[in-house]
Amino acid sequence: MLLVNYISLYRKYRPLKFSEVIGQDISIRILTNSILRGEIFHAYIFNGTRGTGKTTVARILARALNCLNLNGFEPCNECYNCKAIMNSSFPDVIEIDAASNRGINEIREIRDNVKLSPLKGRYKVYIIDEVHMLTIEAFNALLKTLEEPPKNVVFILATTDIHKVPITILSRCQQIEFKRVDYILIFNHLKNICQKENIIIDDDALIYIAKLAKGSVRDSISILEQIKNISEHITLNDIFKVFSIYSFELIKNYIYYVLLSDFKEVVNIINLIRLNAVNIYNFLYNLNMELKEIIYYYFNPDIIQENLTQEQIKFYKFIINNFDIKLVYELLKSLNSVLNFYKNENDYYLFEIQTIFFIFSLNKYMRDSRDKVEGMKLESIKAEVMKSEGIKLEDIKTEGIKSVASGCIRAESIDQIDNKVINFNQEKMVNEVNSNVDELVRDIRSIISSHINEDNLNVKNEKNVNNLNIEKNESIEKIESYESNDLDVNKVDIKNNILNLISDKHLYNAIKAADKVILNNDTLIFYYDSSKKINQTYKYLIKISKEKIRNYLRSKYNINDIIFEEEIKKKTLI
Repeated sequence: MLLVNYISLYRKYRPLKFSEVIGQDISIRILTNSILRGEIFHAYIFNGTRGTGKTTVARILARALNCLNLNGFEPCNECYNCKAIMNSSFPDVIEIDAASNRGINEIREIRDNVKLSPLKGRYKVYIIDEVHMLTIEAFNALLKTLEEPPKNVVFILATTDIHKVPITILSRCQQIEFKRVDYILIFNHLKNICQKENIIIDDDALIYIAKLAKGSVRDSISILEQIKNISEHITLNDIFKVFSIYSFELIKNYIYYVLLSDFKEVVNIINLIRLNAVNIYNFLYNLNMELKEIIYYYFNPDIIQENLTQEQIKFYKFIINNFDIKLVYELLKSLNSVLNFYKNENDYYLFEIQTIFFIFSLNKYMRDSRDKVEGMKLESIKAEVMKSEGIKLEDIKTEGIKSVASGCIRAESIDQIDNKVINFNQEKMVNEVNSNVDELVRDIRSIISSHINEDNLNVKNEKNVNNLNIEKNESIEKIESYESNDLDVNKVDIKNNILNLISDKHLYNAIKAADKVILNNDTLIFYYDSSKKINQTYKYLIKISKEKIRNYLRSKYNINDIIFEEEIKKKTLI
């Protein structure tokens, strides 16, 4: 077989009719309706990225304008004129590459020849490709001709950088935009080509090629042609080997370990990228695409899941269920900020620096978020307890505050509050709160100090204590008895023994958090680490549940009082 006869796939499968052009429905509709109505504009400018069909559609339009057997708006591609245009031998269709013919002399030649009537066709068509490459002088020479062209002359300008074309040129042309083609359309087009060319390739490999082309049909066909001879059965791994790129597994691991702040694993992944000489620009681009798809899937999974593989859907669900979507957005924003700075495809520096920056920022974000959420939980718990008991802040300032101050709340109130605390859901449990607790303590202490006289400490426990009157002198005697007993803090820790008797999970967690629990005579002493804010809440829970603790321990211990380590110090000071 002679190699000279080989025609590349993108040339072989170049569309010959308007109906064969994919992904440009609006642009094609504008042109075909113009043909059907006989309203042919004197100058068009086709704008769009490479490989989207600008030059192809310009040639189809030129054939349609000169076809001898026009079928509606479609050229027949069989008549003399159509075949001559397809062979680039038709005298009335002149195609110029502005990149190599960009000077004023070439434009002057066009200006002189445009006055001549068409030789064989109805229209003389000038197709100027890459028109943005013309010099300013050439553009100026073209202005007058574009503004008042001779009859039966049509200019079709094509460009990938319309912002480089002077506004004076744009205002004289009808602008037709050629958009990037959706990868699903490209995938179906490639699949059709593979069937005709007997190329055996996996669908996931074809989808990857379609995405890799970034909306360019020609690029996708070129990639397919490049890899079609690598194997009898082409797989996704074959594409990775050819283009020195990455697997989806690598992207998955990077996203997961970065969001997890596992710096060790992230470094391993970066080293793997270096080792395999992965194209860092393509890696970043596709990494950002996956992050974008995760966010899309979070908000509207039904719309995009039909375009996703099962592996992608499974991974997206995992990320959404285990991480805050805001973190995914922040990672996308962070990586996207460096994408446009890449010029060297093997320079990993920016990527690594941005990864490190994000992980450290993520750790700070997680700490701040945790503090904020747990602070809100504490406020919610306080509000729900007060609401459930019908307590208002103003009511606390009345006579009932005395009961709270003394630590001997009426038995009915104790039971009610205990029951409410027990019935809290797991997420509202006191042992989850580790911030803003000192605020609760300060509030209670400030109310106590402003509304209670030390001399008025007469409290009745209507349910469990009969007519127990605590006078100031009796309190002093009790304090002295503590001093005389000389509390022994080195006694055996009975915390584990107590825990075996506690069935209430909230009290269990509060007691378990204590450093140790000492029984001195009939007094139970709790020792807590005061540097941990959560311990303030545990202590508060124990204070309001003293009677319940006594009931739990009654079978084994005779408990008369329950105090805390700092209370011993206060009494000693007195």
